[in-house]
Amino acid sequence: MVNVEHLFRYKHSTALTGKNGNYQLQIATEQQNKQDSAYFQGTLAQPMETARCLRAISILVGSRYYVPPAMLAKILREADPVVTASRSMLRFEGFSACCSTYGRLDILEDGFSADKIVPGTTNIDFQAEMRASLSKVRSNSKLEMSFGADAFELVADEHPVVERKVKLPLRWIKGFSEVQAQQLDMSLMFNVSRGDAIRFFRELPRAKTRHPAWVVAAGKGVRLSHREVKKGVRVKGLERLRVLEDLVQLSDSLSIYKDSGDSLSAWVLSIGPQRFTLVLSAEPWRGFSGEGKLLTALATKNNEATLAKVKSSLVWQEAIAPDELASSLGESPQDVITALSICASSGLLGFDVFTGRYFHRVLPFDMSAIEGLSPRLKSARKLVDDNVVSLTVSGDEICAEITSSDVVHRVRISSEGDQCTCPWYAKHQSDRGPCKHVLATYIVAEESK
Repeated sequence: MVNVEHLFRYKHSTALTGKNGNYQLQIATEQQNKQDSAYFQGTLAQPMETARCLRAISILVGSRYYVPPAMLAKILREADPVVTASRSMLRFEGFSACCSTYGRLDILEDGFSADKIVPGTTNIDFQAEMRASLSKVRSNSKLEMSFGADAFELVADEHPVVERKVKLPLRWIKGFSEVQAQQLDMSLMFNVSRGDAIRFFRELPRAKTRHPAWVVAAGKGVRLSHREVKKGVRVKGLERLRVLEDLVQLSDSLSIYKDSGDSLSAWVLSIGPQRFTLVLSAEPWRGFSGEGKLLTALATKNNEATLAKVKSSLVWQEAIAPDELASSLGESPQDVITALSICASSGLLGFDVFTGRYFHRVLPFDMSAIEGLSPRLKSARKLVDDNVVSLTVSGDEICAEITSSDVVHRVRISSEGDQCTCPWYAKHQSDRGPCKHVLATYIVAEESK
């Protein structure tokens, strides 16, 4: 597995300190500049609930639901979650080590009292000792949080600078981009009360399961079915839901979503002024990094003027509705949606399936190379450069013949969907994004306008 190395400088290790019920969470963060760059300082309104949610995030990023034997030594590593402070919300997000499960904690404005809050995003360092300390926080504890501290410091009076070198897998970076696109296609299937949610989690099988199951309606609640149900939510790798097991006891309700392809699901626990979102890929072995939902947007790009307008409108909003943004910018909704997809692929936006809105944050990685990380898009551009794409346009339908390895593949793009005669399309259809031939057709069609 290929890794990208980033050097993060920490002033101190993340730790939860205090006694007699009063705790303070000091989060070690990446260096932003040589001045004090604190993003947030304040007190949490629900200390026990927040502590449990943060612990769940830290457990998730250390979990491996699928480990290829040949990659075992390489995949055993630390993965630091990402924290964002916006104008009235805090967010913690991260992936399982296998990149098949995405988790995010949203702490809304009523969930904290801020002494200081400045928009910003950074990596944080969760260690086992800090997780153990979080587990001791109770409802009557006082929990203060501070992150964004200066991470560069000279050694003085035996107080050294702490540095951590993080190897960040490319698939983890790509996963941050892809998981946003996956949620766009999701619809709410079930809204379950706390009591019914607790009963559902109690009935989950304890052993690891190999076969898919379907979450189906059962009165006002839900249950598992091992037979395919049309209006059910397909889940494979039920063990991934265990991250929510301790949190469901604290929740008010559980919302369950699925995508149109009936392969991915999202689970959102509402916990007072907090929400915990868990998004599961189609299979435990199938990480979000290979889904390819953003490839069409990256291939066709966008009206550069529209893209510039959309980027300039990003000011750390907690909710961005594409149609409202298109109206305010005086641009077409489709151009704005494409621009938002490109921004999401660059780490500038996340998507909240619960609100159906994007949110602005800037991932603390170098996302400029994200397009180059896609083999399919690289192959598509090579086909274009080799001048092997023959295009025919008839009304709203685009057809192409593409000669690759002495084989002619035929592509058809229409309002009914994209089709190709290649083996990759025959195997995956549109389930994992477009094939290289469809991408090449989009590129040539865009260039010929």
